[in-house]
Amino acid sequence: MNIQDIDRNACVLITGGTGLVGRALTRVLADKGFSNITSVGSKDCDLRDGEAVKQLFTHVKPRYLFHLAARVYGIGGNNKYKADILFDNVMINTNVLEHARGAGVKKIEKRKGSVRKNKERRKMKEKEGIKAKKGNFLFFS
Repeated sequence: MNIQDIDRNACVLITGGTGLVGRALTRVLADKGFSNITSVGSKDCDLRDGEAVKQLFTHVKPRYLFHLAARVYGIGGNNKYKADILFDNVMINTNVLEHARGAGVKKIEKRKGSVRKNKERRKMKEKEGIKAKKGNFLFFS
């Protein structure tokens, strides 16, 4: 989805909006003049729950969706809880995409992101955006 193609007054929903990548995207969109952004995290809505997701889409009425939400347990936990992570993420994706479709969302952008430790240290340049190294972390999207 090209940001230039999005109506800056239309409602934009960001799932995973309280995570590292979601917060960065929220700031970028706001800086670019978007005025109707709703960012939700797992404390706002359990995306594994179809009824909760339906209520979210009914209430927010998004025209555009950036779907960044995913269930993770961290580096050690991701190896330990593989089946739980797979199940939760299938439910999250199914519910979000089904209710986005039912709500008539015009465009959906699904991204997968993760943060990994990185031994190289350098300051992040603002124009590098989300795909940047900062401190001892490396951001992927």
